Amino acid sequence: MARTARGSSAKRATSLLILSSKAGSMTPQIEAKLRNAFAGSLIVEFDPRMDVEKLVSPRATVIVAGGDGTIGWVVRKLAETNHPIGILSLGTFNICPPRSMPASASSRQGDRTRSHSVE
Repeated sequence: MARTARGSSAKRATSLLILSSKAGSMTPQIEAKLRNAFAGSLIVEFDPRMDVEKLVSPRATVIVAGGDGTIGWVVRKLAETNHPIGILSLGTFNICPPRSMPASASSRQGDRTRSHSVE
């Protein structure tokens, strides 16, 4: 079962999924698939007031699923850190039929790339 952040008492995670339920291509079905695919990660709804560094360990993988604004915010916040960042672009103009192009994410750390499929 996925963990969800609950205030400042949340344990620092080694993997974090930041979701933007307001992203243009986000549907309840896609959100459910993402939550299932990243069930071992801490999952939080995007909030520009959040302090990502307080939620995760120093080298935690951070996956962001959202539109341009959400993705840009996360990348800017983590640009000078050691966090591998995975991006799921789900903005308004990233609409693709799920059968022809399933949502997926990959995270890269050094020479290792790991893919996550949410078909």
